Amino acid sequence: MAARRVAGRKQGSIDNLLSGGAAARSGEAPIWNTPPQVGSAGRMAMSAGWRAGRCRKLRSRTGALSRLQFEHTCDIRISMPYSVIAGAPRSAGHQTREEVRPMDTPVTFVSDGIEIAGDLHIPDGRGPEERLPAFIVLHGFIGSKDKSHAEIMARLLESFGYAVLRIDFRGCGKSGGKRGYVLCHDQVADAKNALNWLSTRPEVDPRRIAVIGHSFGAAVATYAGAVDQRFAAVVSSCGWGHGARKFQGQHATPEAWAKFTAMLAANRAHKEKTGEALTVPRFDVVPMAEHLRRNLSPHALTEVSADTAQSMFDFKAEEMVHWISPRPVLFLHGADDTVTPTEQSIRMWEKAGQPKDLVLVTGTDHFPLASGNTRTAGLLKGWLDVHFPVAR
Repeated sequence: MAARRVAGRKQGSIDNLLSGGAAARSGEAPIWNTPPQVGSAGRMAMSAGWRAGRCRKLRSRTGALSRLQFEHTCDIRISMPYSVIAGAPRSAGHQTREEVRPMDTPVTFVSDGIEIAGDLHIPDGRGPEERLPAFIVLHGFIGSKDKSHAEIMARLLESFGYAVLRIDFRGCGKSGGKRGYVLCHDQVADAKNALNWLSTRPEVDPRRIAVIGHSFGAAVATYAGAVDQRFAAVVSSCGWGHGARKFQGQHATPEAWAKFTAMLAANRAHKEKTGEALTVPRFDVVPMAEHLRRNLSPHALTEVSADTAQSMFDFKAEEMVHWISPRPVLFLHGADDTVTPTEQSIRMWEKAGQPKDLVLVTGTDHFPLASGNTRTAGLLKGWLDVHFPVAR
């Protein structure tokens, strides 16, 4: 498949993404990168997942980015109930999720003295002595493991053949802790304690446990995967690596930024006076368009401690991301993400060591597996088959 350099493309594609502006728009397909050691077969596997189309490929050459465009007609077939992807239309010959209900078991473990709730998924067909590779799934901002993008990810990974543990962070969902009081480093501790617990399970290979997170959970997954070398691989979905810069992208106008920083200042003053943090509406911290809110779990919280906003402001997973190498890391992001600026994943990809990959899915906002997006599922499956396959 001959590649040809893109000529005459307007500024506003990758340059606009890097500056935190709007993502590349219609007519362009995913941006992705393949580590140098992956050969043509690996590239083909990773490019699989969407049918005939165009893509722009970012390749690391002595630290520089080059843009290539090529045609392809590859396809990927995933053995899974079609309706595992939320919102997918019923397809002839496929059973719905209600007809084929994957089995998962409620579990609990302790993190810093707090009971953490989880659900353990074990795929059908596991041999009696078989130890499976596994994923820990981390939900987004004051969200939930249930009826959420995190659950979609968990069931998708189970359908691929992985054991999966999806958890509620402390202060969220069914877990203990103060409601809505969420601090980034506490969530990192919850992820590491989830790894401690999952490593003891007889169904799981303790040397092959990866972590995947969405949005806030992706920032936590990246940080936890960097500081705890036991994680075998890391997948970040619509994540972020620099809290202050992320918030600047989310509160982009001078008026919005002034309002947001005034809220942080008011919280500091209130704590100094009373010893207690303010409680603020979640969308004052992380704005989200009305039409996207239907993707949130019904168990997601509507209010959050202003201390959470300050914790996120100070959190910098991108400063740790290079520690993930030589373990593989994937940064998956909607190229049209209106919630978390796409530049956040690009910057983390730049700072990460090899093997690393970046996939920006055109026409996709903040929930890349929602609304029947089987293309994104195929991209993820192709990457896992290369870097973290079920069968060794």
